[in-house]
Amino acid sequence: MQNNVSIAIRPEAMVLQSDKISNSISVTIVKTSYAGNHYQYTVSSPLGELYIVSQDIVNVFHPGNKAHLTFKETGLNILSD
Repeated sequence: MQNNVSIAIRPEAMVLQSDKISNSISVTIVKTSYAGNHYQYTVSSPLGELYIVSQDIVNVFHPGNKAHLTFKETGLNILSD
């Protein structure tokens, strides 16, 4: 029996935060782009590089910033291998 699972994560199902909370993943911001009504981020994480879409246009992260990643309750799907 393997302990691996594949999941699909919508870019807007991930949330970046300054403060570490339980079950968060530490990430480093690689790229930040403002796209009119949202920000697009590329982050480096223990899971690899991830693409995130954030509606938060007030709390902005910049390349090199450290942040913490959590997941919303929706937008995650387990894939059958």
